[in-house]
Amino acid sequence: MRLDTSALDNHFAAAGNEFSATDNLPSLEFPEVATCNDFDGFQKVTKEMLNHKKGTTTLAFIFDKGVIVAADSRASMGGYISSQTVRKIIEINPYMLGTMAGGAADCQFWHRNLGVKCRLHELANKRRISIAGSSKTLANILYSYRGMGLSIGTMIAGFDETGPGLYYVDSEGARLKGTRFSVGSGSLYAYGILDEGYKFNMPIEEAAELARRAIYHATHRDGASGGCVSVYYVGPDGWKKLSGDDVGELHYQYNPVQEAFVEQQMAECRLHELANKRRISIAGSSKTLANILYSYRGMGLSIGTMIAGFDETGPGLYYVDSEGARLKGTRFSVGSGSLYAYGILDEGYKFNMPIEEAAELAWRAIYHATHRDGASGGCVSVYYVGLDGWKKLSGDDVGELHYQYNPVQEGFVEQQMAEVPAA
Repeated sequence: MRLDTSALDNHFAAAGNEFSATDNLPSLEFPEVATCNDFDGFQKVTKEMLNHKKGTTTLAFIFDKGVIVAADSRASMGGYISSQTVRKIIEINPYMLGTMAGGAADCQFWHRNLGVKCRLHELANKRRISIAGSSKTLANILYSYRGMGLSIGTMIAGFDETGPGLYYVDSEGARLKGTRFSVGSGSLYAYGILDEGYKFNMPIEEAAELARRAIYHATHRDGASGGCVSVYYVGPDGWKKLSGDDVGELHYQYNPVQEAFVEQQMAECRLHELANKRRISIAGSSKTLANILYSYRGMGLSIGTMIAGFDETGPGLYYVDSEGARLKGTRFSVGSGSLYAYGILDEGYKFNMPIEEAAELAWRAIYHATHRDGASGGCVSVYYVGLDGWKKLSGDDVGELHYQYNPVQEGFVEQQMAEVPAA
């Protein structure tokens, strides 16, 4: 591409003595400028590149006494649990709360930014910003950043001069007003409970229980949600945290332990013993199961089980799967969390160790698997099988084990607060 300098030509020179400004000037080449003819397609590709796997469950609803806001506390990166103690309800000001769904960094940053803008509005206008105004402010900010990779799905809930307010805002700048919302990967499950039990007129305790139950059921079915259920109430006097319950404890509160079907079928296992006047061996029982499953291979069964016991030859352990495979070994771990469990098991395993030490090794291995694997959790049950048969040693909630293996220590913030001199 040659630089056009024709506009610099001298058109007033005498005849026969013309002078051109292009004489003896070097040529200047410009690079080709990249253009985007299909911006919508470019935006779509960009979104797909930044479509990180996320998961959470948050909800909020308005009732006659104010607003209830609830959320879980699990942060995940795909199938990996990065934290169980994330605060997904962000306190913007004493009368306003925001929820966090999507990218944790995006949500936390823009909620902090919104808190600053709300405070500046209050200082400039001598009054608190309304819930509608704050949600509109956030929507306008996010709209200006649409298509740039932000991942935010938040609810702005609070109480102002007009009463309770609830808005949903996302990273595309969308803004919806409503009486109840649930956002996140577990929201489908939460909506089932929320829609069934919601009433506009109900006591605060009943509203909090509805939110707690909805979040629990979402964590029970959605692998990316879990940890603790935090419930907040926002009323004329501002927000107040009502509870923070571990989902493991809530599970047994809502689902009392009952006799399992498998235990009812244990009586049928005596048929072989009665027919042959002796107990079947561990090898024989595992081989029987493997033969049965082999005859059903390719028919959609999904089984990965361990047959463990004590017979005349001593302790036995076999792995059997739905393809009819059968392996004998000294230690196995099966399931989505087995990679985490194997790390602890392989490190701490010794053939000669007391029963208490062996049980503790099993507790620790399963706990660490539940801590990192989103599909594992609840309680850790440990059994011992010896000469006198099996015996259940424990059934510990993973939430309690978490604080047993990770004692809570006084945080840096608390230490600093204690050192601040009184005014």
